[in-house]
Amino acid sequence: MVALPPSAGVAPYTEAELHKIWVWAYGMANARNARDAVVLVGGCVGAGLTAREVADLRVRDVEIDDKGVVLHVSGARPRVAPVLASAEQIFIDAVAGLDGDAFVFRTGRAATTKSTTSLFIYKYVPKGLTVSTQRLRVTWVVNRLRAGVPIQGLMAAMGVQDFSAIARFLKHVPDLDPADFRARLRAETEAIR
Repeated sequence: MVALPPSAGVAPYTEAELHKIWVWAYGMANARNARDAVVLVGGCVGAGLTAREVADLRVRDVEIDDKGVVLHVSGARPRVAPVLASAEQIFIDAVAGLDGDAFVFRTGRAATTKSTTSLFIYKYVPKGLTVSTQRLRVTWVVNRLRAGVPIQGLMAAMGVQDFSAIARFLKHVPDLDPADFRARLRAETEAIR
């Protein structure tokens, strides 16, 4: 038996594509659906959660303090996922006034199924717009790499242990400017002599 090579992955959303998704999410006519669309998008592109992790997230899993918002992810890849500053208010608003056991996405349901988020997307995303939770997560990963987040920290936030989980995203990260590259490699954190 031969191991399959790692997936080539999908491309991150462009800024224009992501803008259209946010316009859809915030612009839904039904307030509850808009809230859930914003939570779904915010969880994936704002904290790197998978669709299932967004569906499983409960109010008690959202930690809000003076340093920001973190999501305590359970399931197959338990971890603490810091939320981007620009997405923190989404979760602050989403959990306000809710019981700790309530689900953050599609509040009021009793359980999560593997299709909780995909059914929502199928039902509410209009033709001509593609909302992929996988691409939203990829966008978060690539943007964190572009921001220079250390690989170990990014892997912890993603809930992965194998570098190949990140390697496939590097093709979407621009090369360093040669002068910046040289300066970074030349810098010392500890003297060697």
